[in-house]
Amino acid sequence: MDRAVIIGAFQFLGFHFCRSLLDLGFEVVGVRSENEEKDAHLIEKRMEIGRNANFSEINMSELLSQVELHAQTLILIDYYSFSAAGQRVLSKEDHVLERFIINNKQKIAETDTRIISLLPVQWLHQKNKNIQHILENEIISHRIFLPTIYGPWQPNSFLFQQYLMKLSNPDRELSIHDCEWVHDTLYIGDIVEPILKLAETTSADAYTLKSDIPHYWKKCAEYLSIPADVLEMIPNKDAPERSEIKIKTVKNRTLFSEGIENQKRHLKMIDDGGIY
Repeated sequence: MDRAVIIGAFQFLGFHFCRSLLDLGFEVVGVRSENEEKDAHLIEKRMEIGRNANFSEINMSELLSQVELHAQTLILIDYYSFSAAGQRVLSKEDHVLERFIINNKQKIAETDTRIISLLPVQWLHQKNKNIQHILENEIISHRIFLPTIYGPWQPNSFLFQQYLMKLSNPDRELSIHDCEWVHDTLYIGDIVEPILKLAETTSADAYTLKSDIPHYWKKCAEYLSIPADVLEMIPNKDAPERSEIKIKTVKNRTLFSEGIENQKRHLKMIDDGGIY
């Protein structure tokens, strides 16, 4: 497999997958949602991956006409980041993706194309009604539920990013979002390879990614000196009921201190205008 289509190419996870797959020599089609036009850092992200000759960019409205499945393809849908950004998933564009999947059902089977949906782990316990009919489609080969993911380009809805932003703006007010999952976290650079390996498996299935370090989210929060009273305001503090879903434990190659410092340096580069 050397071709990929990334739905949400300039979102948090989608962007990292674009970059990683390009580094691996993939031909990548980045599909941009209308929501991503509002991204204040869209130019920076385009500059980082747009120079690669293997990258091309299209609007979601062009998905049906511009993407042909003539060979095995990895199709990755970044629902996780759309949800974390507080957007109603893909807004009015949900039906375009659904039509693409239905219209290409035969080609998906013939080319052994894999469709991976990246989802917040909260949706295991509270399903998203807007897209549940899409996720239940048997053509979606892998559903991967993720805890809090941190690292460069983490959405501002997460506490780690907010606390790092307070370093340059101490008066910044905190806001608590239900995307925060305090029971586990993983660094963005550590999840790409495990997810790509899962995509290679032929059996359709659902997985939850789990850190191999106990209390990893709490270790990051302590490193950032997030006070206990703030933690008490976070939803989903109680440990969730055990799910029957398969668990994939991810080896943390990045120390929490290293990951947080990487995120901090990235924010400073943005503030200094040196992201390129």
